[in-house]
Amino acid sequence: MGRRKSLAAVLLGLVLLSFASLASAAETWPTTRFKVHVGSPYIAELSKIGGKQNILLVEQENFFGIEEHSVLLIEAALEMAAEWYKQKGFPPPALEPLVQTEDGLAYQVYVCNRNFVESNWDDFLVFAGEHNNHLLVSDFSTCGYSAAENKTDVGGYFPLCGTDTTRTQFFQMNHDLALDDNGNLNEAGYTTIAHEMFHAIHYNTPMGQANTECTIPKWIGEGLADAIAYDIAEELWDNMYRQEPGDGAVIKRFGYRAYSTSLHRSDKVDSFADIGLPMSFGYQSSSFWRYVADSYPRGWQVLVREKGNNKAPGLLDIPIQGSPGWQNEVDWLDKGLRGKFNYGLQYMYPMFLANLTYRVAPFGRYNGKPAEENLDHWAERLFGPCHDVDLSSKKIQRVSVFLENVSTRCVRVGPVGTTGLVQISFIANSNDQQLLEDTTFGKAGTTLITRASPVTQTTYGPQQYTAMWPTFHQDGSTSGIYLVSNISRKPSETEPRTLEFDVVMPGNTNSARATVPWPPQSAPPPQKPSYKKHAKKLNQQKSATTRMVNQQMNLDKKSLNPNVNRSNTINRRPKERTCAEPFKYTPCGPTMSIHLGIDPGTYIIPGATNTAGGGAGQAMSGLMAMAQTSAVDSQQRMQELAAVMEGVNGGEVSITMPLIDYGYSGSFDRAQISVTMSGNRNCSAIGPPDSNGWTPLTGRVTIEEYSPSVLIGRFSANLMESAEGGGYRSCGNVTGEFTSVAPFIEDERTVFIQESQEQMAEDIVNALGVPADMAYKIKTENGSLVPQTGGGSGSSQGGSSGGGFTVGGDCSCECENRDSVDDLCEFFCEEEFAACPSE
Repeated sequence: MGRRKSLAAVLLGLVLLSFASLASAAETWPTTRFKVHVGSPYIAELSKIGGKQNILLVEQENFFGIEEHSVLLIEAALEMAAEWYKQKGFPPPALEPLVQTEDGLAYQVYVCNRNFVESNWDDFLVFAGEHNNHLLVSDFSTCGYSAAENKTDVGGYFPLCGTDTTRTQFFQMNHDLALDDNGNLNEAGYTTIAHEMFHAIHYNTPMGQANTECTIPKWIGEGLADAIAYDIAEELWDNMYRQEPGDGAVIKRFGYRAYSTSLHRSDKVDSFADIGLPMSFGYQSSSFWRYVADSYPRGWQVLVREKGNNKAPGLLDIPIQGSPGWQNEVDWLDKGLRGKFNYGLQYMYPMFLANLTYRVAPFGRYNGKPAEENLDHWAERLFGPCHDVDLSSKKIQRVSVFLENVSTRCVRVGPVGTTGLVQISFIANSNDQQLLEDTTFGKAGTTLITRASPVTQTTYGPQQYTAMWPTFHQDGSTSGIYLVSNISRKPSETEPRTLEFDVVMPGNTNSARATVPWPPQSAPPPQKPSYKKHAKKLNQQKSATTRMVNQQMNLDKKSLNPNVNRSNTINRRPKERTCAEPFKYTPCGPTMSIHLGIDPGTYIIPGATNTAGGGAGQAMSGLMAMAQTSAVDSQQRMQELAAVMEGVNGGEVSITMPLIDYGYSGSFDRAQISVTMSGNRNCSAIGPPDSNGWTPLTGRVTIEEYSPSVLIGRFSANLMESAEGGGYRSCGNVTGEFTSVAPFIEDERTVFIQESQEQMAEDIVNALGVPADMAYKIKTENGSLVPQTGGGSGSSQGGSSGGGFTVGGDCSCECENRDSVDDLCEFFCEEEFAACPSE
């Protein structure tokens, strides 16, 4: 009963807290000290004090016996977290009360115990009723317990917003859940301290201050808080607690969620896939925010404006405009990402998922197995069942996917049964131009994310628009995971859609061809599956992918390949004059010509994906890669390849047949077919001379499928060649097959839709590796990345920035970045890094 009497004595000492809100405080931190008050904050409304409403905070004393060393541990962790936030440039927390201690001013934080609160609640009501009949029973009095969910939170921050505009903003922790049996902070305790402190800081940023109704969605507020909390715990307290085992803890720590649903989804589900554990889409969007911070050269400073001229605002420096809703939220995010990375959400989100696919969550069920064996399982947990595509028998397959707003699905292209490297193309037809422009395709494990290039308008067929995404290379003996994402350039304009597209692999074979040197091997991938939670900096990710592309170009220098996009070309001639006997002795009239060849490598061919972006970015990046690898400027190399070709029977096949249109299938028996043979010989599909001495055409071509996406066919011929001294001799028989990709590009009825200058400029800037700070400066001063005409200040500024174009993206010469930059940035910053203090 002694404790009950003590409680009554404490309640007699009720005090009205008068500290003003810190929501609009200056950037200077008043203190980074903290004082733990062991007890729950109770809330009561005193409507009659001084004639105005106010909030009374009633505090209980340490009745449940928390040890002093536990109090000191909590205070020390709070102060370490505060120092971390302060050093990173974050504003102070919007947190009350501030109290005077022997060591100076300190923020007071409450550590409570639910059982004690509940056991004494009736006594409290009796006592409080004697002094004030306006007591409000609230969630704060239950130490984080929610009756609706029958769940208790480890901690909570209660901001000043909504209809409650006068009460104190405070932070409480649950003693039972934050401490282990020895009274030490556990993993939940440490992460809660950093998590709730972030909330308090968030509400003191321009973004938080503009959110007066507490409507920050969980995918932003809780996802950010969880990501930064686990990172701080890992950085500051790694050896001070034990990470909880089990799949549930991994889901929480790693940021496990389904990204086949919208990024902005914030609700909870009872279970997902075959994990059978609860999942919160809001909190577990932490994996996205962690990637954003990992990718930024200075980590979590991506959220704040850094010191220096022409620095872009951090994400928290930008208020979300307009009414609450996902559209304004994703546009806010897009604006912040563009300032910090040059890339908007249309690229950063797919690059995040391409990276995350290869960072496999170490679920308990996979212990002892390598990450490579978990990759398919992890991909399906991220995106739902991948659409499996098998191109080993037929080189085209149609896929239909439903894409929510700002979401991604996966396509798994299996081994195609072909030696060496092949190219994989994605082609779609639609009446919705915006659908095609909003869709990106990417290759998991790389930074290769492509926008449709080109998008064309057509005057044939039932669908008005056709688009192709630049081709991706793949080892013919292994599977490749590709990601299809639905995000508009202005993300708020994204709509949920169903996309139908064709997956196509080009190639040709013929029975006359001898073995030729296919690409001997594939360059090492830029990322291997691992259980690491963190990504590398974005410039390092991009450099690794660039290195792979360049290495493959070097490997391709002595190789020839029939399985690349330009190995098969089509030429339509609809306006050729007719003749009396078309395709009897010679092809005449409207014709279609098909050329089947063997081309160098996979990346040297224009149209291969080599960077993130559309056509302008692919072209610029490809030219830079060719220059760096001397892929096409070596006369000796070209002579070597020409010599190889001269020794190959069936190295090139030319077919000419009457003009056909999409939808046609069938055979033609009088096609002109010629085949190159070794020694510069040429054999043709002709019959014996007739009475006039003329040789009739005898080639046979069968078209199996002809659409804007693909031309698939086969051919056969009895070949003849001119004999010395006159006459002809047999070259034997030849048979072959071909798959030509995207014939719509060469169609005379195709109209190419021009991209905006600003979009092309963005692609080129990113391909050139212009640092984000420099691009932000150009846009700030000129209003655009597009060079200004007329010789004005914008033009001169753009010209003066040219030196930065040779530097890797996001290159910064600050000492803290010395160990994380790529080779090019290290060279550029050689003098600055040399002056840095040695460790």
